[in-house]
Amino acid sequence: DLDPANWKPDPNGLLERLLSGKDAPHRDLPPDDVIADEFHLSAPVPVVHEADSSQTAVLARANAGEDLVVQGPPGTGKTQTITNLIANAIGTGKRVLFVAEKMAALNAAREKLEIAGLLEFCLELHSHKATPAAALKALQA
Repeated sequence: DLDPANWKPDPNGLLERLLSGKDAPHRDLPPDDVIADEFHLSAPVPVVHEADSSQTAVLARANAGEDLVVQGPPGTGKTQTITNLIANAIGTGKRVLFVAEKMAALNAAREKLEIAGLLEFCLELHSHKATPAAALKALQA
């Protein structure tokens, strides 16, 4: 599966960048609050959890189809942003694969999705409780 010869067309090069570790071309962008204001006026960004201007900018960029990386120290709202991104994707009929290096990140996102009433859309495959029978039952539901 990792052989580039087997990849489906990847017009944006996202898959290649993810698997190869190559960076996307850098481009300077206006400050997050300017982007948030711009998108707020033209296309409001729906959220299931409150979002500040930098989080709204991330949501707006993602909704506009941009590839981006969100990083920051603990307590800066990354999980809230991820939950809002997932909720927006679900709301538009998209599928999401959310992976994280640490179980705490998966659990935190799961809790926020549960608070937002979106847990029924989650298929947990990382849990020690996950079994093939449970996964099949969840898929059927």
